[in-house]
Amino acid sequence: MTPTPEQEKIYNFIKFDSNHGIIDAVAGSGKTTTIIESIGFVEKSNSILFCAFNKSIRDEIQERISQKKNDNIVVKNLHQLGFEILKSNSELPYNVKTRKYNDLISRSIESYNKEAFFRYLKLYDINPEPENNFEKSQLNNYFNYFKNKLLDSVDKFRLTLEKNDFFKFKEMVIHFNIIDPNKTSEKILDSVIDILFKGTERLLEEGNKIATSHNTIDLTDMLYLPKVFEVYPIKKYDLLFVDECQDLSKAQLAVALKYVKKSGRVIAVGDPCQSIYGFTGADIESFS
Repeated sequence: MTPTPEQEKIYNFIKFDSNHGIIDAVAGSGKTTTIIESIGFVEKSNSILFCAFNKSIRDEIQERISQKKNDNIVVKNLHQLGFEILKSNSELPYNVKTRKYNDLISRSIESYNKEAFFRYLKLYDINPEPENNFEKSQLNNYFNYFKNKLLDSVDKFRLTLEKNDFFKFKEMVIHFNIIDPNKTSEKILDSVIDILFKGTERLLEEGNKIATSHNTIDLTDMLYLPKVFEVYPIKKYDLLFVDECQDLSKAQLAVALKYVKKSGRVIAVGDPCQSIYGFTGADIESFS
């Protein structure tokens, strides 16, 4: 197949340049095919890591790359890469518990977050000791609502590698619509966010301790803890291809970049107009 002028530029950049590069490719432009063909222009002695956004993309890329019969190419998704960093820096195996923070939150509301929950109820004038079925139902709804807000805050805090600062946290919960300022009275907005902020802080402290003492993690920990623990992979690569870079969270990007040698190159591909994973913690500045 005859390459387009744009593809020729990319192939020449891969072959003759030594800098990092980013390819702005719109949907349907054949970017995956272009990246795979680019591999043929990399020196055989160079090790290559193809960083896929998720498992389905990884499997597709792996199948297409396997036809190239190049042993220097490794294809993995971001959770795999983060998990491998953790495993290679631990003498004991990790226990992956997907509901780790669900369980921590439920227990916390019976202990250190109990008072916070009562403060939360008071802000919304909810009776913590229901006197009839309606109040019981109302209390249960607010209990689940509070738990979900905490869970969402804990997840987004980790994915965005947010700083432990109230004002940064406030920006985060509003940005991801965890708290909608249009549906929350201005009088109680900061108080509600402060309750979530302090609850999230305590939960992360406990969750990180469990990861250290019992090697218990969830999926988001695979992306978050390599940064927090300041650990690195055993093997790094000469060339790192990053696909769908417009949809990466800060934690995902941090994991990917740990795998490239100091003397290596990063080639990222994406379309800033096609970002669809904002709700999962994708960084709107990821492409830039």
